[in-house]
Amino acid sequence: MPKWLIATCRECGDEVPYLPEWDEPQYCKECRFYKEDCAICGRVMQIGRGWEHPPRVHKECREQAQAEREERNAKWYDTHCKECGTVMRVCREWDKQPEYCKACAFYEIECGICDRPLRVHRSWSNVPWAHKECREKYAPREVDCETCGATIPLSTKFQVKCRKMGWDFPKRCRPCKHDSLLIQGAIGALRDELGVPLTATIERRGVLFTHAVAIVRHKFTGETLAEVTMDDQGIIFTERVAVAKSVRNGHQITTTREGTPKLFSGQRTADTRSTTTGKRTHQTTLERQGIIVQETIAKTRRADGHAKPIVTRSNRSWLDRLLGRGQHESD
Repeated sequence: MPKWLIATCRECGDEVPYLPEWDEPQYCKECRFYKEDCAICGRVMQIGRGWEHPPRVHKECREQAQAEREERNAKWYDTHCKECGTVMRVCREWDKQPEYCKACAFYEIECGICDRPLRVHRSWSNVPWAHKECREKYAPREVDCETCGATIPLSTKFQVKCRKMGWDFPKRCRPCKHDSLLIQGAIGALRDELGVPLTATIERRGVLFTHAVAIVRHKFTGETLAEVTMDDQGIIFTERVAVAKSVRNGHQITTTREGTPKLFSGQRTADTRSTTTGKRTHQTTLERQGIIVQETIAKTRRADGHAKPIVTRSNRSWLDRLLGRGQHESD
């Protein structure tokens, strides 16, 4: 009969019998295994104390995790940044595949309004020209024409250009700017016809639909002598005409309309014709005058070349600007 040997359990110290041909046991039956939670599923595992590499997860949990990892890896692939060539990991499930790495995705430009740096993404098809808050500050708006009351649209870029150039916003709409030469031409011709210094106030008339009327008065006595109004004449092709009428009898004195531009300069001209004879009596042009402080004046010349040019200039007070009135003097 074989002789049994006795070993001592390294965990609890109990005696463990074994035969000589056996390897000497290190633990008793009760201490041979211990329990540990699976690192993946949390369920209990039986782990032998003598195992060199005790597992941290169940075999089936490890295999499932490996399969899921391989599935995830299959969704990813490597690509290169279009700017610097850096390798990027890209997921196939992303709606938009990136073309640039994080370091190259954004670059800086100068804001078109405040001149501060503006971060722009290279993939954006519509690159912003200014910060959002800057665009909101100069959002498109409208101002009223001080002559006729029509609205003048002011775009964001136009407002910014005015600020940078030091310009004031326009006070008159395009039609009123166009009519200004004709009205001043009519006033200059009246100065020559009546032979007295004149002053003219541009006023609005009408309630729903306003229009500009030039009230022409004697410069010194203040007597109202004539009125100049704008009219559209023609059937198929209409043109703007400044009509001067006498206040005393209501008779039409002259008509002033767009003339032929100067041959080389292309400068606008306004031709005034007598209502009585139908002949051209005067021609008016706009000119810049002054060295340090420049102003635009209207020069009205007689068609026969006699006499000096008649100068008509704007002379608007702060009250005129507040009330939306224009004032001209013709000496």
